[in-house]
Amino acid sequence: MKNLLTPQELAAQTGQPVSRIRRLLKEGRLDYVPVGESRLLEPNALERMIERDRVQAPEIFSN
Repeated sequence: MKNLLTPQELAAQTGQPVSRIRRLLKEGRLDYVPVGESRLLEPNALERMIERDRVQAPEIFSN
């Protein structure tokens, strides 16, 4: 089983404010595992969100 982190632990690991992690959870942007009343996250949850939400810049062609 993978190590699961609390929002506080993920914030500490990534250097992000815990308020940002909680906001992303509330917005449904971070995947989590519900355990009782807790929401536990995989250590790579932010990276997965970034990959999923990434917008590719259009290629600009010059003549």
